Amino acid sequence: MTDETTPHEAPERPRAEHAIRFAISLFAETAWVQMGIQADPHTHTVETDLPQAKLAIDAIAALIPLTEGRLAPNELRDLRNLLSTLQWNYVERVNKAGE
Repeated sequence: MTDETTPHEAPERPRAEHAIRFAISLFAETAWVQMGIQADPHTHTVETDLPQAKLAIDAIAALIPLTEGRLAPNELRDLRNLLSTLQWNYVERVNKAGE
């Protein structure tokens, strides 16, 4: 009987692109919560703060260009789709608040 060992793979070094994607996901969650579309994960309540939602969405819009040429085309497309979806939902919420 032989004892086979597999070498441990070195963990991938942190990359700025991954940190940006992570930040975008945090801002997206914040935007969903602040628009009142998703419950706050800490309080489990649903409240609306549209200026905070806009700030989170604007932060995503500022970060996405930094990923161009650094992420796979499908990943960049997904981020742009996320931004568009957030912006569309934000406009809907603002229009509802104005009625």
